Amino acid sequence: MSFLGIDLGTTGSRVAAYDADGHELAARSQRTAVVRPAHGRAEIDADAVRAAVVRLVGEVVADPAVVADPVEALSFSTLGEAIVPVGPDGAALGPAPLSMDLRGTASAEKLAAALGADHVQQLTGQPLHPMFSVHKIRELLPGGALPAAVRTVDDHVAGWFGAAPAIDLTMAARTGAFDVDAGRWSDEILGALGVPGALLSEPVMAGTAIGVVSADASAATGLRRGVPIVAGTHDQAAAFLGGGGRAGERSVFSFGSSDCLTVGT
Repeated sequence: MSFLGIDLGTTGSRVAAYDADGHELAARSQRTAVVRPAHGRAEIDADAVRAAVVRLVGEVVADPAVVADPVEALSFSTLGEAIVPVGPDGAALGPAPLSMDLRGTASAEKLAAALGADHVQQLTGQPLHPMFSVHKIRELLPGGALPAAVRTVDDHVAGWFGAAPAIDLTMAARTGAFDVDAGRWSDEILGALGVPGALLSEPVMAGTAIGVVSADASAATGLRRGVPIVAGTHDQAAAFLGGGGRAGERSVFSFGSSDCLTVGT
């Protein structure tokens, strides 16, 4: 029995299989192109990321070590803040803006005027900042048109494999629209910004089963049809857990597209 981990980073995707004792069986990776179409903008092509992941999964699953120890579940770690506008069929309607994309500045200023920065931080556990996803939703499509739905990158990729739309709580917190005490989307924040809550996926705990590998995904990757797809977590939360972090005991400093000191509370 092995497990498949899919890491969706800002500048690269990595796929690895591990046995039940945590030993790596096989791994593959590919860089992701960050596009900067204008000053203050930075985005990635979510469909290109998904296509790369499909290929990487196929290569890992075909590795002899994994053939001998087949995958029994898969999950994700993923970059924060990036969101994908999708149509009714789940297809991406445009690129996914990254955390450093500044197109949410006007929205953040609007929310500060409406609710106050302190109240927003009390609700979300995050400082009011334009990097958070909710401030970019009305800037995803030309003319401020709203998509049928908004997905995080892992939600977008997991949906192709067969999962229902879902966002784990650590990623929900990175949107800047999640009431962390109530454990639900904040009506105050969404209302102030004119963002319908129906655009957002259902928040779930990391580790929740959100679907199974579909017949099409099985045919494309070699994964067994019906393998459980499990909600993952924000990549810095994953780095904290994987690096041995423990709340009140050990913190973790991780290096990547962003260097982060993560302290568990």
